[in-house]
Amino acid sequence: MTRPVTIATFTYPSELAVIRARLESEGIECFAADELTVQVYNLMSNAMGGIRLQVDEKDAVRATELLKEWGQIPEEEPGVGAFWIKFNRLTHNLPWIGKLQLQLRFLVLLGIIGLTPLPFLYASLVPSVKSQLMSQNWCVNYITFDGQYFEPKTIENRERNLTSESCSETLMFARRVMIIPGFQSRPVMGKWELIDDEVYISELDTFEHIFEGFYAIEINDQTLVLTSEHTTIHCKMEAHP
Repeated sequence: MTRPVTIATFTYPSELAVIRARLESEGIECFAADELTVQVYNLMSNAMGGIRLQVDEKDAVRATELLKEWGQIPEEEPGVGAFWIKFNRLTHNLPWIGKLQLQLRFLVLLGIIGLTPLPFLYASLVPSVKSQLMSQNWCVNYITFDGQYFEPKTIENRERNLTSESCSETLMFARRVMIIPGFQSRPVMGKWELIDDEVYISELDTFEHIFEGFYAIEINDQTLVLTSEHTTIHCKMEAHP
């Protein structure tokens, strides 16, 4: 027997013996799984699922039809059916899973398939990087350029009295447009886009040599760090009253 398939279960060995003899008289080789265990521990039969009558995969359909004909399997019960035969053929070589009993193998694979959508569900619930950048203003703590430390000072903020204790210099992402704090100047205006999970800043109206380029993104609920070849912009989430 190369690939055993369970076609019926029996509570007692005596029930199995007659059916097994009839199937073997039809030229169908049979095997009884858990028969010895049930013989020794008769009361354990139901807990173990009974004695499993098994035949070779190639004989499963014919054996099932004979059991139906003899009244051992109700006509409406599908028995092993073509589904289980095909399922066994497709899965018996799977690492680890293929060694499990047919029904347990089915349940394990069903569980794996059921868990498959979870990463997609998680991805749909977690905000995208773009939405995180655009959903709020970011307070710029400081900027480094070629290893030198700078604190931005935007003139327009002071003129309009926009400074506050929580955030005096703001980095803003809008639709393709961004505003960067200046250095004793008005805000720097430019464009931005996400390319391969990096922010690309371009078309700046000033300070191009400092801010233009690709930036790696480090972002969480409280901080944002944008790092390019020469420049790093350190930000925190703007506090709201």
